[in-house]
Amino acid sequence: MENSTTEEAGENFRDWSKLQTDMLWKIFALVSVMDRILNVSAVCHSWRSACSDKILSSTLDTSKIRNEMDTKTRRGRTRLMVILICGVNLAGENLTTLIIDSILEVNDKILTQAAKRCPNLKYLGLLWPYGATSRGLRTAFESWTNLQSMSISFNSLLSHVNIFKAIGQNCPNFTELKVHAPFVSQETAQIASQFIPHLKVLRLQCKMVSKDAAVAVLDGLQDLEELYISIQKVEYVAPVTGVFRPAIMRDPRVLSKASRLRVYHVCYTGECSSCPASSMGPPPSNVV
Repeated sequence: MENSTTEEAGENFRDWSKLQTDMLWKIFALVSVMDRILNVSAVCHSWRSACSDKILSSTLDTSKIRNEMDTKTRRGRTRLMVILICGVNLAGENLTTLIIDSILEVNDKILTQAAKRCPNLKYLGLLWPYGATSRGLRTAFESWTNLQSMSISFNSLLSHVNIFKAIGQNCPNFTELKVHAPFVSQETAQIASQFIPHLKVLRLQCKMVSKDAAVAVLDGLQDLEELYISIQKVEYVAPVTGVFRPAIMRDPRVLSKASRLRVYHVCYTGECSSCPASSMGPPPSNVV
């Protein structure tokens, strides 16, 4: 009787490695991205194949994974870097959205490896790439010819000059840029206009934007359709009604030039929850 029961159990046993791919997708979608990259994909070939499919691997956002981990320690940051490297290798050509968290020390090796494995990237979030050189940026963007939009943080003129130049030389379909920086100057605006003249959407999040920078953007980017600016403080004009507002909200020269845009939006950081310039994630596709 016992043997019969064992045989029946054997007949009813299902080999999980042979489950249909669409069934695996449904199951793995319930698993965290971190576990899917580090554990599930390592079980067997069929599971790794399912995990690497574009249904599950088109997006890799290490800033969200960071929230599930203790990254205050060096061990935690090292683990997040391992997740980034393994995730890039797993997704390969199916990866179209990549966001690299600011605590990760992005260098030439990381960038070029990501570019080599994931040439079909359309959106890139590169937060504080202080370890990347002009050569590394150039090499990476030579592979990212399909890139359409990007979020970038920087605190030095040299870093964004190199990035803007790499985009302009290698990404013909690039039309949307989000910049997070302490200050956006007239020089920064002119550099962006010089190397990426066909931008259609520009989002700026910073502590300060000068009127001259806004004018340089509006004069230099003739194809621009939408401009979003989220700021903490700016130059002020003399109040007429007693209400202080950013000069770029009231300056006649800026407003006149911005009138050609489909959208011109200026707000204070933290006071406009719906502002597309308030986050570093992929830009919304239905912004009005």
